[in-house]
Amino acid sequence: LEKVRQEIDAIEPDVVGFSPLHLTIENDIAMMWAAHEASPHSLFVAGGRQTAFHPETLFNNFDGLHTIVIVDVENVFIELLKKIREFGVDAINENPAYLSDVPGLFVRGRPGMRVRETGPNRGLNPAEFRRATWMMDFTDMDLEKYWGRLAAGCTEKELADPNWQAKIYTLKPITTNYCPMSCSFCDVTSLQRKETGADMTVNGLRGEELEAYITMLLEKHQQVRQIMFKDDLWFLRGRGRVRGTTTSSQILEDLAALKRAREKF
Repeated sequence: LEKVRQEIDAIEPDVVGFSPLHLTIENDIAMMWAAHEASPHSLFVAGGRQTAFHPETLFNNFDGLHTIVIVDVENVFIELLKKIREFGVDAINENPAYLSDVPGLFVRGRPGMRVRETGPNRGLNPAEFRRATWMMDFTDMDLEKYWGRLAAGCTEKELADPNWQAKIYTLKPITTNYCPMSCSFCDVTSLQRKETGADMTVNGLRGEELEAYITMLLEKHQQVRQIMFKDDLWFLRGRGRVRGTTTSSQILEDLAALKRAREKF
């Protein structure tokens, strides 16, 4: 936590974002408080799928939080940043109602005030998703520094082992979004349907575009030894079935695209 305080204090950010998870919620909230102590005048924003299911948990345990983004953050965050440029962080922290006309947010005023939902988040259309995905090239995440920390904890024998190299030098892109399934146990798709007002269709990079994106990532991060796709359902392509005797031709095309990308290196 002291490291969080030091880094936040060093950069004095206008906006600090968090993506808490159920399994790490206590530590996540502690990090929020540490960041708030270092930069109490920043605007704190939470997002991510698990955050939106019970916003009161975060609002009730972190007084500095006024805003939670529901489902996809890209378009919503652009509008949020426009409000920050127009009114300033101090004004929004004092009166979060400035954000009330930005759809896709949970907004809470001062501690103890009722949480308001500003309206449904329409999500990303195919063109917007592709544009957002291409912007994620991982260069700003300093992966090399992260990999260096992992490697520092390994023995020379482990570092020479290709299996260990794959564990360390892993890239985790997301190339598809949304899920058309209506599984009763899944709260993610139910939240997406609630926000968009319709069943979701798979949205993602395909064929030559998928090949080009993976090629770009491998060119920028030449230490990579393994790519682990973080898509919810990578193998759900088009209308073809994954189980049974029918396989979507798009799956075969996308697998061929990945093979072509791998063969370039």
